[in-house]
Amino acid sequence: MEPYIRMNASKVITLRWACDPHFHRPISSAKLYDVSFVGTFYPNRWKTMRKLKVKPHVFGSLWFLKVGHHHPPVYGEDYVSVINSTKVNLNIHHPVDLTADSPNMRTFEVAGSGGFLLTERMDCLGKLFRRIETYSGVEELNEKIEYYLRDDKEREEIALGLREDCLERHTYLHRAQELMRLV
Repeated sequence: MEPYIRMNASKVITLRWACDPHFHRPISSAKLYDVSFVGTFYPNRWKTMRKLKVKPHVFGSLWFLKVGHHHPPVYGEDYVSVINSTKVNLNIHHPVDLTADSPNMRTFEVAGSGGFLLTERMDCLGKLFRRIETYSGVEELNEKIEYYLRDDKEREEIALGLREDCLERHTYLHRAQELMRLV
């Protein structure tokens, strides 16, 4: 928002990402992947994933430095299917998202789809979700992956809670209503 404020914008509004509950939804699927990541290559993502004890299934483009099991990018229904076919959906933000304390769209899409999300720690996440699993550093990430791969019940309870939070507060309808209140 700072650049717009410096340009003397009279009113600057930021809306967070959200999910479309008709599209981002739970679907019946076997858990084919222990850990997956859907997204584009960035150096910080590669540095994190190459240190994982469980090799992730990576769906995305520009992954010329291989980590884990590489798959082509997925979109649409295939994206939702990967989320639902994964035990631990890993979220590694672009560095700009972290400094802005702004969760990316994957945060809301995985949660809205009923997937279990393990994401980088951000101050705002505790205000957005009642319970969300975060990590700070590769050591903690490896510990949590190992823990949640063993505990199906807790993992599924957290995923259900994330979905409920999205339906209650983080759909695009909620964002449109928020925008209408602000303008």
